[in-house]
Amino acid sequence: MDKAAFQKLFQENTKDPQWCPGCGDFTELNVLIRALAELASEDREIHKNVNDFEEMGISGLEAKICKSCPEKHFYPRYEPHTVVTESGIGCAGQMFAYINTYGAKATHGRALPFSLGLKLARPDLTVIPQGGDGDAWAIGAGHFANFAGFNLDITYLVTNNEVYGLTKGQMSPTSPVWLKTGVNPTGPIREPMNPIAVAVSSGWTFVARLVNVGKLTNGFNTAEFSVDILKKAIKHPGSSLVIFETECPTYNKVKTKEWLKERTVPISDVEPNYNPALAIDALKLSLVPEEEKIPIGIYYQVRRSTLHEKLGIEKPLINLKPDREKIKKLLERYS
Repeated sequence: MDKAAFQKLFQENTKDPQWCPGCGDFTELNVLIRALAELASEDREIHKNVNDFEEMGISGLEAKICKSCPEKHFYPRYEPHTVVTESGIGCAGQMFAYINTYGAKATHGRALPFSLGLKLARPDLTVIPQGGDGDAWAIGAGHFANFAGFNLDITYLVTNNEVYGLTKGQMSPTSPVWLKTGVNPTGPIREPMNPIAVAVSSGWTFVARLVNVGKLTNGFNTAEFSVDILKKAIKHPGSSLVIFETECPTYNKVKTKEWLKERTVPISDVEPNYNPALAIDALKLSLVPEEEKIPIGIYYQVRRSTLHEKLGIEKPLINLKPDREKIKKLLERYS
């Protein structure tokens, strides 16, 4: 199957999105579908002549380790039946319903703990939690900071429109001091959170920031760029964070598509010799005021052992026979 066929497959049997017209969530959903379709197509092409799986009759939720690939990864990895999209609460929290993968809706701010249990038990699945700036960095802030240390192989997508859309324009952790809405005419009374700085210092091993507003005045295509970076995030072995800077046309009347377009620049335009392996450089770049510029691209990327590598887990933890003697000794030890 080519990427067009996979893109159609990822859009089958889904609901029509219920977001406001012009919502930035539409562009993020489009980027996610395109990225997964391209990855699935590329993976299918790589493995078309592979004959050394234990069983080539892969169906349902089954995936086998590819012995021909240097990294010995599971295959298939990016097709609808091996991908799980899940979320918490909020406008962005509906995205799992608009893409043809396995999906789940966790409670408010709990997308990451859900992902932890799911991915730990099923390393063969591609797990993509998703949410907005409120779900991720308000009620979910404790999980956001502590989850990273596990370096679990998931990709967390966060829509940052800097306002609560579902609750009529309340301030979010990232609301700038100059933002005013109908329910908060004076604006926030505190400085906004810097999620990139928190992510880098907490231990996320891949941190990227994207804006999808089509072509910039210089011809730079932000849509194509976003798809390419998201593919790299999903393929990265470890905890990946991808922040989508988006507009909320209903409640954030400042951060519009035009406003984003005027300020968006690739990281290479700001720092030609930028090295994403250096945390100090990522922290410095995260301090650039968004009123001036919004650098997009990979802020930080390093390779560290994943949780599964540390625990020596290669196969899914299903259909395993429990060691009853070991369980009995553990119960006696801690009783």
